[in-house]
Amino acid sequence: MARVAQRHLSLLLQYLGGAEHMNSVRAMLQHVEGLDAAQHDPLIEEITQDASSLRLSLGDLIVEDDTSEAEIVLPFIWLEKRFEWMRLNAQMQYQTVFRGRADPILMARGAALSALIGVVESFLPPEAVFLAAKVAADPLGIARAELTRNDRLFQSHEAAGIGGRMAVEAIATASAVAARFSSDERLLSALDTASTSVIAGLGRDLRLNVDDFRIALEAEIVALLADSPLHVALESTIEDVGVVFPAVIAREMRRIVRLWIARLVHATGGPAARITAGRKANLTLTLNVIVTPGQFTMHLTDDGDGTHDFILAKHDRGLRDMYITHTCTPGVGSTLSVRCGLRSMNEYLIVTAGAEDTDATIAIPLRSVERMSSGDAHDLAVHGLVLNSAQESGQLPIVDLGARLYDTEVDPAAAMYVIVQCETAQGIRRVALRVRELRGTCRGSLRYVPEHCPTEWLLGFVMNRRQMVGVLDLARVAA
Repeated sequence: MARVAQRHLSLLLQYLGGAEHMNSVRAMLQHVEGLDAAQHDPLIEEITQDASSLRLSLGDLIVEDDTSEAEIVLPFIWLEKRFEWMRLNAQMQYQTVFRGRADPILMARGAALSALIGVVESFLPPEAVFLAAKVAADPLGIARAELTRNDRLFQSHEAAGIGGRMAVEAIATASAVAARFSSDERLLSALDTASTSVIAGLGRDLRLNVDDFRIALEAEIVALLADSPLHVALESTIEDVGVVFPAVIAREMRRIVRLWIARLVHATGGPAARITAGRKANLTLTLNVIVTPGQFTMHLTDDGDGTHDFILAKHDRGLRDMYITHTCTPGVGSTLSVRCGLRSMNEYLIVTAGAEDTDATIAIPLRSVERMSSGDAHDLAVHGLVLNSAQESGQLPIVDLGARLYDTEVDPAAAMYVIVQCETAQGIRRVALRVRELRGTCRGSLRYVPEHCPTEWLLGFVMNRRQMVGVLDLARVAA
């Protein structure tokens, strides 16, 4: 396959720099009505120089017989020549209408371009020609259609999200009513299971990828610039455009960005004012989105004047676990950062770590748990702060959760050990968490600790049978 594409491109290079193209142009000029013979040679020279320039561009992209980059650029060349031909064709049509005849030199250039387009097209795959022709036919319409389709996608997800939240709220209301009038654990468990299933289904299905989100932000920018003299360019530094996150967060981020950009556009001068101030004519926005298993983070940076703050009142925030910072650097620009917890459904191991008379429970993300072991002398031998295990090739450091969290050590003789793997600033680390008792597992959505009441060792809280249980921040504990 590579040899076929390579041979094709070598033939194209030969044609662009050979006598065949020049002879083809010379024969074509003979049929252009009204073209003087004295004009032939200058036109032939001009057209062949253009072909030689294309040949040089393609040739520079072929390194050691690798034609992959040249194949990528070939559709751009086709579009470039097609747009030029469309410009000349429109000009000839208006000349014909208003003057009765088109300029023969324009007709000659158009005919030569049409022939060159046909030659380049013969070296393109059919799919590339089909797609490039759609772009050439209506480039602005293609871009608008993409934005419109993406907006409809967001609207449908938002409508589904509203319906899903109503279903969850209805189940929650039913659970609260049942809890007041019934102590039947089977009924309460069934309602909890139904609520968990609905939330898990919504979290799984109502998601959008980061690239769709970027396109949605472009639609917001286009709408805001309809009556603005400011030119805006959106650049992306997103590493993983395919990663997904909940649609409800995407909707809220769009709303915040809409408010931010509206204020930015209003406060920033037009192209002339920016050039006078020694800046680029257009305002450049740089978008970066990072999605981790528990958090969505968005950074938007602008190269405006950096003198206008963006403050969003608490009542304007549509999500509870959302934190916004806006930093300005006068003369450079500003950065809007938005962080939001992802309420995905996860499983947690519930353990106790306090003294027996002051029992305290804690939740450990189950995805980080490798295994659990008892303190049986045949299997484990505890020596100081490390754990020797017949199932381990070496020693594991011990973290006594009772001592770490509650200032009450867990008795090693009756302890359980939860072997976890977590990512710290120093890399992946495995530790043995010493706990008093295992209480089973629960499945739920993490609720983050509010910023005004930080808790050193916790990521947040999870509901376990209508009780709030702290979720351990393994990275901090194991650091």
